Amino acid sequence: MTEVMEIVKVLEESAVEDIKVLDIRSINPVLCDYMIIGTGYTSDHILSVGEKIVERFGGKLEGTEGSVWVLVDLGDIMVHLFTAQAREFYGLEDLYAEDT
Repeated sequence: MTEVMEIVKVLEESAVEDIKVLDIRSINPVLCDYMIIGTGYTSDHILSVGEKIVERFGGKLEGTEGSVWVLVDLGDIMVHLFTAQAREFYGLEDLYAEDT
């Protein structure tokens, strides 16, 4: 959980908004232990923050310039960064929030 809190701190320092941490170990332990979801201002913003997470914590970045959803796969932790419109459209946390 320490690494999760360190990632959240980096997101906060990077002006990511509406950060949610979901513990999904009990509902899908194969996927990951924690999902961190946040909203950025633009595609460039979320890509830049995703790159910052990879630089600091490692992992693999999924997303390119112009992406509205950027994923950083850190193994046991997945960081999902969305633009506001994409986050609302995909509703990712709603899929897991009922069970966490």
